[in-house]
Amino acid sequence: MSLRPDKSDDHRLSPEPWKSSDPWGSPGSKHHHFGGSKHHKAPGAYPPSPFSPDAQISAPHSLSAAVKARKSEYVRKKSMKIKIGTWNVASISGTEKDLGAWFVGGYGMRGLSQNMTGLTVDDDEADSDSDQNIESIEAQEARVRATKKQPTVPKNDVPGEASGDQIDLYVLGLQEVIDVSSMTEAIKPFTDPNPGKKWKRALKRALPPGYVKIAEEQLLGLLLLIYASPELAPSIGSVNTTSVGTGLMGYLGNKGAVSARLMLAETTRLCFVNCHLAAGADQTALNRRIWDTTQILNRTRFAPVSPDGEVVESGEESIGDEDFAFWFGDLNYRLDDIPGEDVRRLLLLHTRNEYDLENKSKRRIDSELGYVSPPSSDAVNHQKTHYEYNDAERPATASEAEPPLDPKSDPASLQTTIESLLAHDQLRRQQRLHKAFHEGWREGDINFLPTYKYDVGSVGMFDSGEKKRSPSWCDRILYRTRRDKETYEEKTKQLEEARKKDESLKARGIDQATAEHDVLFDYDPETDGLGYGDDYDEYDEQEDARHDAELVRTHEDYGDIIQLNNYTSHQRVLSSDHKPLDAVFTLTYDAVIPELKAKVHQEVARELDKAENEGRPALTVVVESHQSDEPISNADGAADVNAVSFGEVRYGVRKIRIITIANTGQIAASFSFVERPAESGEESLVAPQWLEVKADPDIMRQPEKGRGNVTSPMTLSPGETTSIELVVEITEGKLVQELNNGETKLEDILVLRIEHGRDHFIPIKGTWLQSAFFRSLEELVQAPDGGVRMLQSTESAESSGKGSRNHHSAPKELYALTEILPIYLERSTAEWGMIHDGQTPPWQYETVGISWPFSQHTWTFHEGEERSDLLAGIREAMDTARPLDTNFDPDVPCIVKLEVLAETLVKFLQSLHDGIISAETWSEVERRMITMERGKVEPSREGIQDMLMDPLSHHPIRSVSFTFITFLLTRMINELVPYGAPSSGSTVEAASSNTSRRSRASTMSSETGTEPSIYAEEAPGKRSLFSALRRRPTQSHSSSSGSMAAEFDIAESERRKRLVNAFSDIFAPIVIRSENDDRPKGKEKKALETRKKKVLEAFLDDRQP
Repeated sequence: MSLRPDKSDDHRLSPEPWKSSDPWGSPGSKHHHFGGSKHHKAPGAYPPSPFSPDAQISAPHSLSAAVKARKSEYVRKKSMKIKIGTWNVASISGTEKDLGAWFVGGYGMRGLSQNMTGLTVDDDEADSDSDQNIESIEAQEARVRATKKQPTVPKNDVPGEASGDQIDLYVLGLQEVIDVSSMTEAIKPFTDPNPGKKWKRALKRALPPGYVKIAEEQLLGLLLLIYASPELAPSIGSVNTTSVGTGLMGYLGNKGAVSARLMLAETTRLCFVNCHLAAGADQTALNRRIWDTTQILNRTRFAPVSPDGEVVESGEESIGDEDFAFWFGDLNYRLDDIPGEDVRRLLLLHTRNEYDLENKSKRRIDSELGYVSPPSSDAVNHQKTHYEYNDAERPATASEAEPPLDPKSDPASLQTTIESLLAHDQLRRQQRLHKAFHEGWREGDINFLPTYKYDVGSVGMFDSGEKKRSPSWCDRILYRTRRDKETYEEKTKQLEEARKKDESLKARGIDQATAEHDVLFDYDPETDGLGYGDDYDEYDEQEDARHDAELVRTHEDYGDIIQLNNYTSHQRVLSSDHKPLDAVFTLTYDAVIPELKAKVHQEVARELDKAENEGRPALTVVVESHQSDEPISNADGAADVNAVSFGEVRYGVRKIRIITIANTGQIAASFSFVERPAESGEESLVAPQWLEVKADPDIMRQPEKGRGNVTSPMTLSPGETTSIELVVEITEGKLVQELNNGETKLEDILVLRIEHGRDHFIPIKGTWLQSAFFRSLEELVQAPDGGVRMLQSTESAESSGKGSRNHHSAPKELYALTEILPIYLERSTAEWGMIHDGQTPPWQYETVGISWPFSQHTWTFHEGEERSDLLAGIREAMDTARPLDTNFDPDVPCIVKLEVLAETLVKFLQSLHDGIISAETWSEVERRMITMERGKVEPSREGIQDMLMDPLSHHPIRSVSFTFITFLLTRMINELVPYGAPSSGSTVEAASSNTSRRSRASTMSSETGTEPSIYAEEAPGKRSLFSALRRRPTQSHSSSSGSMAAEFDIAESERRKRLVNAFSDIFAPIVIRSENDDRPKGKEKKALETRKKKVLEAFLDDRQP
């Protein structure tokens, strides 16, 4: 294999690794000639040369430049061979059978006279036994005519060029793999990949084992395939392919190009373009080919590439940004100003001598040339292999009368004929006129017959059909280096400057004064020699040495060498009317050794960090430890030491963690938290929605209420410290749902950014405990026996085939709440009379007392940390399926327990997804109620009940749950009805917000303590909460006082109505849900609320539990 380090000084094709003193180009040229601003603006470019005295290695942005300055430590010279092949298969079936033989095997070139090949072969090699054993042309054509199932290359052939595993990169361009002349195929808006599969299979079978497909691109009939050897493939990256259609309407794919760009060993960009340009020999077709070429150049775009993995800010790359470009395919350029029939006859004179006298192709060629038919077969000596000419008939090269002539000097040689025809080649003329392929593109010497057009199955019979198309070199392989392009641009720039200078001189009339002295030089060098046939008389030093090994400075500032080894057609491939064409290049390049570069990169990064850390601000972050009393510093510690752990996180339970930030550097340090990207329309925050960040208000602006968005920078002087408070309190419904469903995790990272310093990454972790809140009834009835807290472990057990879920008729949490509330209501009313005699109970507060214990305005125990702890205890019991009063302290009064249980019930019902009466059920009930309202029909209480229970009966879980609620409220109403307003003269107004709350300390004061009044008008009395129980004074009513009994019944009925109305106000909106809960306003909203209350009141009014 050729892919290996080049260690031999005798065979070195490239200089030592690039240094600033190494000349590139002509003497006197400056380094920036190849690496100027335009060069550095290209995608993936390095900063200014690291060898420049101005390079600042210590700057943070110069890491890549510093690494590149040591490239001699990780770059090694390697050489590789690239074979580029192109073939127009004319959509002929069976052509794929020849692909492996000529493209990979190198067959189809030998067995011809040296005059017919483009090879430079030694005499000894030409006369070798292997060449003598190759199947003759006559036998080959006869075999091809007899069968179509075998390859058409000659039998016993030997390779005529580098082949097999001698090639490191195979690049194949095919044209017309489908019939693009068919209008049906040409107008297809898509590419059918199926025709290309047989070509991929054929190529894969022919390649040596281990070769890897690097790139593939197809555009209708155009197909580009690139395969690399197993040694080369790992060093190829940044592969990008694209296609450009220039056919019908200028965009369809019957004509156009497919291209690929790749990066070799992180140093060298290669670009390959396979094209099929417009056909035709007239001027219109020529103009269209020029237009096609321009379109391909302008519309071919590749993704930007950066070998060092840096962010590329520039746009896409195009043809011209690479280091080496190869343009090949059926360019369709023809011969101008020469009759096609003359070209055919001239070339047939050379090809006829390759056939035996009896060969059909020989006789057809003789017929085309107008020769007399050969003698009959009886007069022919069958022992002769070739027809014998006398000396007068022999070509100059074959005559024995004189010594053999050099083909270049022999006017009758094929090479002389080819050179004379190439003077009429359209492509070369367009290059000279700067109309196409003039920007540095070049081509190897053409020493082979035209590749188009032949009779299928013939070695040398040009088109004998009706059209008798003129032979042409339609199939070409062009290439260009970066140096070629830059040299052309520099030359163009100089010519433009000279033109402007001449125009300036003419404008000032200076040219007239020297007109006589310029007579001898009055000619245009740009047009001199354009006459056909004159170009070979000129001597161009660059043209003469264009195929020698050339040193090219690549885009990444490396020195590579490319050399053209072989450029020829495979004349003995007979399956298409085009002859396949290939070129072999040797590329010696600087290859980056990844392991060595990684080592250098690590060393450079360490040195830069050391230099930068000496003058950069430094902060140390200390995270509060919950495993020990001592904080753990994370200045140089592991990442897990720096993690903030909130442990187990429960719904509605507030948790706080503290991190301390200290300036341990030598200079002042400014820092802030980095905002995370937000979706469109959302605010960018420094922390996730479940985390609140609070800083010292004296040095950092605080976020708005409810926001964890501390973004303003804060500054610490050396030695100063500050604390940051991290708070987690999960109460938002959507977030609780996501946590319950596992859609969101309590895991995140805060980024603390130090200005001109390194970032600190602070991991935040927490374990969410499943909650019964913000779920649907259907979820809750499937909770395990251990409560919703066990849902996670139950799901894991089910996934492993163990465990199962229960199914209850209603949520156990709802059942437990509705069972325990009446019990504590009875205890609270009894306890109040025994220990608070003479004080107005909360259920008798005027205006708000009627909604006790569900309204916060009536609570006797204030909102605060103690109440939050009691609520958390109830929720914990609900989630773990334990008795709800398990977590109550025995010293807590019953009325406090009742109030927190009532609050829990209200919040639990509010959190239920779709409530108890779903929006779907309610829509049916509301529709019937609206119909009755429009008919001015007042429904009865029984009618309303039936109206709801009919649709609700289809949802047993909701029906049972609704029954629990209505029974609970009815039972509490019945319990509270007897405890009406106080006797006349003792009317009590609701306490103010400041005095109507009772702390646990005041409610549970010691026996000698003072119990404050719950309303401002009364003076506090000294009594113990746990003093001797006293009986509530009973009110005696005379049985004979009928009027008093009637008044009492009226008062009781009135109180019941007020209780029903108050409870309905609280529970109707949270029990019954509507699709329009958030949308209606004004009258519509009031009407909706009235209907809901009417439905719930129908189940509470005069109902006995």
